[in-house]
Amino acid sequence: PFSVARLIELTESTELGRCMRAINDKQADLLRRYIDALRGTNRRVMLCDTGVFGSILRYLQVGVPAVDWHLTLLFRANYKQTSAPHFKSTVGVVSESNAYLPWEPATVALLYWQLIETMLEPAVPSVRYYREDTAGRVLSDLEVPDWQDRLEPPAESMLAGACGYLRELTPESIPLINSRGQVA
Repeated sequence: PFSVARLIELTESTELGRCMRAINDKQADLLRRYIDALRGTNRRVMLCDTGVFGSILRYLQVGVPAVDWHLTLLFRANYKQTSAPHFKSTVGVVSESNAYLPWEPATVALLYWQLIETMLEPAVPSVRYYREDTAGRVLSDLEVPDWQDRLEPPAESMLAGACGYLRELTPESIPLINSRGQVA
């Protein structure tokens, strides 16, 4: 069975563990540098995610504590029923319920959130590692030639519709979102 204590022991007492720890420490340093390059002098950072629990926020709060992290999720739900101290810094746009509640129609999406997430994610792989280029800039493995072109969703996709909707929002339309959502 996994335990943090056993993992730490292995990363300190075995050659393979020390190698794994060195790789992990290097990747953590590169990730911090990558984040710092993106955020510049901004101390507060808002992430947006199509997930529901926001584990990434918790990891970033622990790993990069100098940043004031916040997260906007489509649906915020503690479906894991575990400690969620990061929820103080999260908000769910559609719902903040932990489960489907028939008397709250928006929560039905919690039954299908993986499907919704799949339809709203761009067609790019998740980042697996970071590296330095010859100029000393930190890049992710996602940043291959023309990677940004893959962020543009197919014209008739759900993601294209969501992006179009967001582009059309105005300061005047923002207060109407909730009432329009109730009708929808």
